[in-house]
Amino acid sequence: MDVQAVAGEDYTGLDNLLISFGPEEISVSETIQIIDDQKKEGDEVFKIGLHELQNVRNVGICSDNATILIRDDDGMCS
Repeated sequence: MDVQAVAGEDYTGLDNLLISFGPEEISVSETIQIIDDQKKEGDEVFKIGLHELQNVRNVGICSDNATILIRDDDGMCS
């Protein structure tokens, strides 16, 4: 879900991504590609929604979404 960051402009969207937990797994990682556009935009935020959670009784999920912060590094001293 876009907040300030926009899918396709600031990050690669994850529409309909299926993430599965194995029987003994308690965490799973997925990579989100951040698009470096060289624009001085300030920090931006987007959210990832978690839907149709099944077989996650051993996973401590407290919310149905996660907030992602993209820190603006454009215009910083190198």
